[in-house]
Amino acid sequence: MDMIGAAVTMICVLSERRLNRLTNPALSVGLPAFLTKGAGMFSGLMLSQYTADTLIVEQRILSTPASIGSILLLPIRKTSYPWA
Repeated sequence: MDMIGAAVTMICVLSERRLNRLTNPALSVGLPAFLTKGAGMFSGLMLSQYTADTLIVEQRILSTPASIGSILLLPIRKTSYPWA
């Protein structure tokens, strides 16, 4: 299940990078910034870019492998604790 979560996250990251390449004027030759002619109310795909970035962050948090949080259980040994 951890590998599926990592794969889905990687696909989401690649999709977000494609959106960034499309909307960033430095990376998309000839296209206007955020695919809009003006600024202000006509923000184009700027909100889509911010939403995609936010979803990527949330996806990375949710796809953290469960194996990181697992605790190795060793056989119980007879140990004396002075504070017990």
